[in-house]
Amino acid sequence: MTRARQRWTVLLSFLAWQLAGCGLLLASDSVEGAQAAREGLTSTTTTGDAGPLAEASAGDSRPGHCGNGVLDSDESDVDCGGSCGPCALGKTCANSTDCASGWCSSARVCASSSYAERVDGLVAYYDFTRVDGDRLLGGLGFPDGTMQPGHGFVPGPFGTGDTALAVPVESGASSEGYAWAPHDSVWNLGSGSIDLWLRTPGLNEPGASISVQEKPVWGLVSRDAVNAEEPNHFALMLLRNPEASDEAGGWLFVRQQVQQPEGSVGSHLQSFSSCSDTEVKPGVWQHIALNFGAAPLEMFINGVRQTREECPSSAPGSGAFPGDEDPEARLGIDGNREPFVFGHASIGTSPFGHEETFLSPEWYDTRFSGGALAHIRISARRQDFTDPALRLP
Repeated sequence: MTRARQRWTVLLSFLAWQLAGCGLLLASDSVEGAQAAREGLTSTTTTGDAGPLAEASAGDSRPGHCGNGVLDSDESDVDCGGSCGPCALGKTCANSTDCASGWCSSARVCASSSYAERVDGLVAYYDFTRVDGDRLLGGLGFPDGTMQPGHGFVPGPFGTGDTALAVPVESGASSEGYAWAPHDSVWNLGSGSIDLWLRTPGLNEPGASISVQEKPVWGLVSRDAVNAEEPNHFALMLLRNPEASDEAGGWLFVRQQVQQPEGSVGSHLQSFSSCSDTEVKPGVWQHIALNFGAAPLEMFINGVRQTREECPSSAPGSGAFPGDEDPEARLGIDGNREPFVFGHASIGTSPFGHEETFLSPEWYDTRFSGGALAHIRISARRQDFTDPALRLP
């Protein structure tokens, strides 16, 4: 080997050694860097600094799934309900504890906790705290009504500040003391519900002194009129029990009408009547409710669904307001042009939308004398009135 080749061999060997050393250095640096990165990640994880997701839940004691933007675990809607805490209005819920408003509607949506809006499909609400002179304010965009002369007020069922309509006991024209709301398109209901709170006169109170024979029924809510040939007239009354010691209790009594087919013999209208199987107790506030149309009529007293029965023949009112019993009848209140009347079963020949004058015959005085009504809700949907939340203030 020549001297020149030896020098090149030594030089190449030196360069190879240098490159190998650099490679080892780079490899060493990479290992140390990876180790440092792993240590840093471990340190970050243990201190709870997991980036933006951790920052969003800082100070939040909810489970980790409550901020992941996914419907999972026991949530009723995305990141709310169940163990994640209450949901906002409009969010899906399983029960009322899932809602910030404290109310999960029957449609399983968080809704307003307002008593008026706890029923689905609300079309009107009258609580008798919103009255301006003789004007009954509907509120919430609902039709206003009128307070007839002679009306009074008493404390309502919800305590301080709550007001109820009091129908007077004093004798006088049967056109006095109740309230009504004029016919409106919102009343055109083929199916829906009506519920209210009522208090009949208690033992030894003035209204209880009116004999059953003198006034066999008390009118509560109606869309009815004497001598008006219209379909789907409706009246909710209290059929007084002549055997009760104070004569203030009685059965819920519902009378509905349906248009007869052309060519029918006799009246153009057919009436259906039914009574509750239990009595309304006198002298205490009670919640009364009806579902009508779409399915057979349902009656509720304090959330208990009533078994509809024929009205007792011993009650004078059952003869005064005859009607057939059809448990499967599905009757609405659409096609009816009468006003809603509160505290009376009928207003005589209707002056509302008809040419006849207001007769109000005394023999048809069904005013809820000595009784009180509050919180009347009218809805376009049937409700589950066994749910106690529908009766909470």
